[in-house]
Amino acid sequence: MQTFSCLRRSGDDAHTLKRIGALALLLFIYEPLTTIYIFLPPLLGLLAWRSLCPKPWERTVTILYFYIYEIDHSLPFMTLLATLLLYHLAVRQLFRYLACRLCIMGLSVALFYLILMGVMLFYRQIFSIDLPIDPNFFLLYTILDLVILYAL
Repeated sequence: MQTFSCLRRSGDDAHTLKRIGALALLLFIYEPLTTIYIFLPPLLGLLAWRSLCPKPWERTVTILYFYIYEIDHSLPFMTLLATLLLYHLAVRQLFRYLACRLCIMGLSVALFYLILMGVMLFYRQIFSIDLPIDPNFFLLYTILDLVILYAL
């Protein structure tokens, strides 16, 4: 009987269900809207920041969102996943040298979009394909992602 008395509920179930619902709405409703309206930010930087979370289901939803975004926007294969890999390597170094959490959040979102633009330019050179690389949109997406990230 001693072992059963130590079992407790975490009390975090409602919060987890809300978070799963928000990510499902983001995945199935918001992402298709970004293909229709180009001025809607795709929230890639925000999801890249959330991919650093230790919860495996959030990382899985983030990778699924990136994959669906890549297909819907007809980006070359593995563009966003390669960007995410390089982003994780760069942010680990950023964590090592900065202690301010707000600074890390802002720099990491900007860094994600810079890495994404670099990967897209690299793919454009290697495969000689025309990719929609507009620095103004990258700047707009970075600013809107930062506003949303700091508002949360």
